[in-house]
Parts: sequence; structure tokens; C-alpha cells
Amino acid sequence: MNKTTLIFALLLFIQCSKNATKVEETAITYDYLVSSQLLQKHSKTITGSFSGLISQSIEERIIHDIEVHKIVYKTKTVDGKETIASGAVMFPRLDQSLPMVSYQHGTITEESSAPSNITNFGLNETGMMAIFAATGMIVSMPDYLGYGASSDLPHPYEHRKSLATASHDMLKAVEEFLEVQKIQKNDQLYLMGYSEGGYATLALQQQIEASGENQITLSLPGAGAYNKTAFTKTILEMDKPAEFIASYLWVLHTYNQIYSSLQRPWSDYLNEPYAQNMEGLEKINAATIENQLIQEGKLDTNPSKLFKESWVSEIINGSDIAFINALTDNDLLNWTPKAPVFLYHGTEDDYVFPLNSISTAEALSDNGGNVSYVPLEGKDHYTSLIDYYNRTLAKIKE
Repeated sequence: MNKTTLIFALLLFIQCSKNATKVEETAITYDYLVSSQLLQKHSKTITGSFSGLISQSIEERIIHDIEVHKIVYKTKTVDGKETIASGAVMFPRLDQSLPMVSYQHGTITEESSAPSNITNFGLNETGMMAIFAATGMIVSMPDYLGYGASSDLPHPYEHRKSLATASHDMLKAVEEFLEVQKIQKNDQLYLMGYSEGGYATLALQQQIEASGENQITLSLPGAGAYNKTAFTKTILEMDKPAEFIASYLWVLHTYNQIYSSLQRPWSDYLNEPYAQNMEGLEKINAATIENQLIQEGKLDTNPSKLFKESWVSEIINGSDIAFINALTDNDLLNWTPKAPVFLYHGTEDDYVFPLNSISTAEALSDNGGNVSYVPLEGKDHYTSLIDYYNRTLAKIKE
């Protein structure tokens, strides 16, 4: 059991799941919404195991029963073709208008971990966001491309445009779904997400604000890799084992597949025998790289031994223009946020380095945005999670 699982294993707060028959609701033709399905109903019961993990003030706000629905909606693939995707939406059924939170989940590699497939709330981000719903909020959680209804597609890991589009289209579909359900929402919209979800959250904000369709109240990303160019250069110059190398190779693979100016063999990036070993993977994600290569001694986790020195030099000196352009296209530095942004990050995060939040806060502030870096002192990528949820919910409820 990894650190994330250990933390989330303590977070079982909603019990008395009414495992009622999963009811397929009537599908109506809308611009985005394709269909919806009631998954579960949960009571507001709080278990004793929650004591001490979230603040008392937050515990006192968990006062509503909630419903969990799966929705399927229209969106676009990475190359702009129409497809369908899915996600979960949670809310209490109240006779009042409610604020909405769009929560973008962190890195997952299993289909069962997609928000619309979660059944045990105690071990995942969906369980934490159920807390937000139980305080009186509508929560939208996109599965992203590659999971749920779009599991036949590869997940475009850490790709700015497709993460933002899948999340944005989910929000549009949720609005249509709420009309069907006769659930009222007010004009408050909050954006949240952690790790890959933090990155997706800032990308979503950028896209929403560019579209002019919604006014965002607050954006609260956590521990995202927003500065792809600087982060990549830092990784490539490391000369020690890197715990996160499987995730980084997944990012590299995604960009190499998506950008037509790249699409190179692994031998352009990696030394042998590592390049050949990567070519031998049938499916590439962080789990397959870790389990089939790293754990089997077939991939060195030290960047100085893994990556070709010639390619590292081209990235550092900027001569690999095609790859630098791909990184720049996924940086989240060159725009001006309209809504206030709070970038949360553990100061001891050795998985997604704090330089991402620090440099992004500086760049976006210089661009004229109201952007704050919020250091979670002494916390790493995993131990920051509780602080992140406590602080963001407190910020929303101010």
C-alpha cells in the first residue's frame, strides 16, 4: 500500500451507502449531455475515524445526504474529433441554489479509479470531494479521456488542452444535467485539483476564462507541474534516482505521440537497453513502467544514466526546438488569470517540485493576475493532501 492509499484509507466519512438498484435515467438530447445514471445515495453519517483528520469546523458543516450520478457527455479527442467521456457529479438535493466545484483528479492508472467508477469513497479523492458535496455543494469530477466512457482511448497524460477540454465540457454537461434534475446552482464556481489534477485545474481556468462562458469565483490548484519547461530541465540535470521517473516518461510518451513534429523512437531520448525496453511495452503509463521495467531492473531511475546525453544537451541549450515547443505549449505561464488563484504546494515535495508553483505564481502575478503561492510547510507530495483539503474547503466557506 503506497502513501496515498494509506492517507486516503483514513478518510472514510460517509457511510450507510444505499446500494439501491442503479437506475438508468432518461437520456435527453442536449448539446453536451448524452446520458446519466444514479449510482449511489449516501447519508451524512460521520465515522469516528475522521476525528483529527479534518478540522472541527469542517466536520460541523457535513450536514447533508448526497446523491452520486455518472454522466456521459460529448467532448473532443486530442485531434479535435467528437467523442464521449464521463464523470461523476455529487450533490445534496436541497430546495436552494448551490455553489459548484469542479474537481480534477490526480494521476490514476486503473479504470476502477476513475471518479465515475468509484464505489468505496474511503480510499480516494472522490471520497474527499463527497465531503464538499455534503457541506452543500455540487461537485463535478471528470474522468478525463482514457477512462470511463472513453477507456478505449489512451489517456493524454499532462496534456494541457485535452485535460482542460474534457473538464470544461463536463461542466457544460453537468449544467444540462442539473436542469433535468431540477437542481439549482448559484453563480459561484470553484476549481480544484491535486497533482495532475492541479495542473488540469489551472489549464481549465485558462480555457474557461478565454471562452468567457463562466465567471470563476476562486481557483485552488494543488501541487501541479505547471512549468513544464523548467521542470523538465531540472529533471534532466539530476544525477540521483528519481521516484517520479515513471510518471515523467509517461509525459514524454504522451507529447511524443500527440505532436506530429516529434513521434520519434525511444532511442532518440534514452540510452540502451532502456530505449528498447520501453519500446517493448504494450501499454505505457506510470504503472506499467514501474511494474514491468523499474521493478524488474530494466530501467534506471537516475536521469543521468537513463537519458541520452546528446538529447539532454539539446533540451538545456534549446536546440531541440520541436520538443521545447511541445513543452512550451503545455506551460501555464503566459496568460493573465481573471479569478484569484491560490497555488498550494508542499515545501518538501520531491515528486512534483515546488518550483512549479513558485515560478508560476511569479509569472502569472507579473502578468497582472491575482495569484498567491501557498506553501504547505514541511509536507511532501502525499502528506500535503490533508492540509490541501482542509485549507481549500475553509477558503471556499469563508
